[in-house]
Amino acid sequence: MSPYVKAEYVLTLDGEEIAHGSLSLPPVPPHGYAKVPLTLDIPEKGRCFLCVTYILTKPLQGMPAGHELGFDDIEIQTVDKRNQKALAMFSSVKNAPAAYSESENAASAAVLESENAASATLPTVTESDTDLIIKGSSFTYTLDTLSGRFTSLVTNGREMLTKPVDFNLWRAPTDNDQPLTERWKFERLDHTVTRAYSAAWENKGDAVVIRIKQSVAAMSVQPIIRVDTICSIYPDGTIKLECSAQKDREFLTLPRLGLRLFLDPALGDVTYYGIGPHESYIDKCRSGKHGIYHSSVADLHEDYIRPQENGSHTGCDYVRLEGDGLAFTAATGDENTFSFNASVYTQEELETKRHNYELTPCGSTVLCIDHKMAGIGSKSCGPDLSEEYRVDADSYHFVFLMRPDTI
Repeated sequence: MSPYVKAEYVLTLDGEEIAHGSLSLPPVPPHGYAKVPLTLDIPEKGRCFLCVTYILTKPLQGMPAGHELGFDDIEIQTVDKRNQKALAMFSSVKNAPAAYSESENAASAAVLESENAASATLPTVTESDTDLIIKGSSFTYTLDTLSGRFTSLVTNGREMLTKPVDFNLWRAPTDNDQPLTERWKFERLDHTVTRAYSAAWENKGDAVVIRIKQSVAAMSVQPIIRVDTICSIYPDGTIKLECSAQKDREFLTLPRLGLRLFLDPALGDVTYYGIGPHESYIDKCRSGKHGIYHSSVADLHEDYIRPQENGSHTGCDYVRLEGDGLAFTAATGDENTFSFNASVYTQEELETKRHNYELTPCGSTVLCIDHKMAGIGSKSCGPDLSEEYRVDADSYHFVFLMRPDTI
């Protein structure tokens, strides 16, 4: 056994500990390796991670005994790796795991159908010249048919939004973004407008389904992305957004691709499953661990002296904001994870101000849910951002689940 280092492990499922223990580490020669046996019972469903932490057992070079030397956060494959807590939050959305047999899928769907049939009543839809008003037993949502954006999300009589929901391609440039910022601004990625070419709805199964053809563009340039959106609204108020986006190849790379929501400022308490507790990006996350974290919106802000993009969390399955009797939950609708920011500052504010003490809150809780967020890189003093961390694919497909609520 190593005289200086011990290893302890924790196995988590959807952020909850299901096993823990110690590992006996044999001596390993320089440039050598050794196998350490570990037998675990792996569940069939859920987001499963094994975290192995290496701890100093004796004082060494100024480090006390018990000092954490490092850790490995290792994903353990399961048959269905979707976060089961996230699925439970949105149980009204029927989405059986593909790994199940057709008979199991049919049986599961039949059970869900019988459970929901008695209590679930389809929302009603009222059309005006430019709006679709979708009304359920506890909610009223308004969708602008000229843009395909939600302009109002009222739940139990309380408005959740302070501005319309919109697609989001921009971020406050970081120091490492500066070489790209001039091109991004020339392409007007910071001044986009969403337009809908068509918006048609129907009652389908247990939801109102709205099919929207949209583009995200800016004045004087062609559409940056064209989006086919399927928006399903369920009797409990859940919104399922399934988006297929095609990027114009003239635009080489984007800062991000996702949604931005301006929410009631009372939504100041945050719970999320992802990589935390500090900020994490696709290329800047090895110092974080997968788990369930709690924070305030204010504490999610990284107070850089020069304001810029900050506070994102990658590898997320869900995020929930609460405050003053309101709640807003967002989750992935498939096996993919997402990134999110929650802040009292807009990206425009972070970009405009030169010093952190100049920042002014916008009066809303700004929630960004990103299918893809570009990495941070080191371009200010190093090479270009590695290809695997860029948002430069020609097409994207993503599914988000969202639900406003009162508590």
